Amino acid sequence: MTEGQRHLRFQLPGKRPCLILEDSEGHRGAKLMDLDTVLIEPEAGRVELVWRSIVTARAELAEAQLHIAEQEADRYALKDLLPPQQRAELGAEALHGA
Repeated sequence: MTEGQRHLRFQLPGKRPCLILEDSEGHRGAKLMDLDTVLIEPEAGRVELVWRSIVTARAELAEAQLHIAEQEADRYALKDLLPPQQRAELGAEALHGA
């Protein structure tokens, strides 16, 4: 390493945010969000993460909330709201908050 250079080390969060969606009839569902962008600003000592999710625009969508399940019971409840393909995607590692 030359003079003036330094190493920046960090670990990405192991929990995956999701959107909890509710329609006008009170039916709830969830969509996992994907880590889309990691912006590293070493001079400022800052790392910014951008998460994304695609939700079909529907007139009956009444509410969307950003959610990160911190407690084990919350993670299991979240898993029940996800569509089958995302349940498998969530996997044991994310489900246990690794």
